[in-house]
Amino acid sequence: MRRLLFAIFFFAASGLEAQQSQFDPTNFIVVGGGLSAGFADFRLIDQFQKNSYPALMATQMRTIFPLPLIRDGGPVVVTSFDPVPGVLPKSNQSVLRALPFPLFAFNLSIPFVRVSESLQTRPSTPLVVEGDARRTLANLILGYPASIFEKAPLWTQVEYAEMMAPTFAIVEMGSGDVLDAALSGNRTRITPVDSFTRDYTALVTRMRNTNGTILLMSVPDPTDFPYFSGVQNAAQLYGADATTLASRFALNPLDLVTLGGLVEIGDRLRGRRSGPLSDHVVLRAATAAAIRESVQGYNSAIASVASSNGLRVFDLNGFIKEVRDRGVQAGSSRVGGGFQQGFYSKDALFPTPTAHAVLANRLLEFINSAYRTSFPLVDVDAVARRARSTVPLGPGFETLLKVEK
Repeated sequence: MRRLLFAIFFFAASGLEAQQSQFDPTNFIVVGGGLSAGFADFRLIDQFQKNSYPALMATQMRTIFPLPLIRDGGPVVVTSFDPVPGVLPKSNQSVLRALPFPLFAFNLSIPFVRVSESLQTRPSTPLVVEGDARRTLANLILGYPASIFEKAPLWTQVEYAEMMAPTFAIVEMGSGDVLDAALSGNRTRITPVDSFTRDYTALVTRMRNTNGTILLMSVPDPTDFPYFSGVQNAAQLYGADATTLASRFALNPLDLVTLGGLVEIGDRLRGRRSGPLSDHVVLRAATAAAIRESVQGYNSAIASVASSNGLRVFDLNGFIKEVRDRGVQAGSSRVGGGFQQGFYSKDALFPTPTAHAVLANRLLEFINSAYRTSFPLVDVDAVARRARSTVPLGPGFETLLKVEK
């Protein structure tokens, strides 16, 4: 089986030797996290995957981009997961691969993945690990359908990318190394900068050795996401005085309140519950500062790795700050970076399809400028209309097993 796979990609890649100065999107591969995967509304499903920024870019670049589509559960039994146990709401994450599914996928992005896991973690059986969304999604994305064949090779995320012989690859990694700490409020879950630098250097070196064009992306600061609100913003939401609110709920002026925290504050102000806020609904100022410092360290490391390898970096961190501060034009409308202002989905962590279209255009503009290409931009309004329309529930793998709905 392994020899067959090598043979397939030897012939697929022959004649496609790419250099950094010659842009070729023929084999477009993405190694990333939840943003690149299309994770939204606390889950990963095909409607979001098809409207993720990499999928939209592939269409504009007129290249194939097979996706590891995960079918919306619909009436079929799904498994409930805690994306981050005890912090994010449980979500009905489908564990059904949509049909038809490709033998190989080109979007290898896994929600909440860390750089070290990209290098070390292989898919395993059983595919569905109860209560562990990250492991289950990794199994479904990287290990399917290979895992149903006896003695088939099971690759890590980076090994998979290497085997696809990319002529162009986007590396969007690092969010998972700090997002868990931001959501849990536990600074010990931050990947140390030196460990991140070591693993990220190894990842990029291996991707660079594929001889394709590699585009890196900086790491966004999760405290810029609308999942977190400053004390002043929380007070404005409820028409309260910020000092009074901080005193009543034992908040430091630099603490951040999560979406769950806003709900708890509202309930207490309305007399629906009493007592102090739950520990996990407040991101304390010291932890927030440690997160920002780590993100700065990550991005310094990315800039250094890029410089050493002659690679370009798209400033995703700067783009997210722009969204937070000013909002962005999205076709005929403008979307903001606050909760329910159009850029972020219901989870307040990951973008809507409309926002993915905006990001896709920023990346296409970056590529056109950096590599002297002329790819057309995405019709953002068309994506927004498509996302609002009702999408019929397509067939899933259970149809092969003749499972009754």
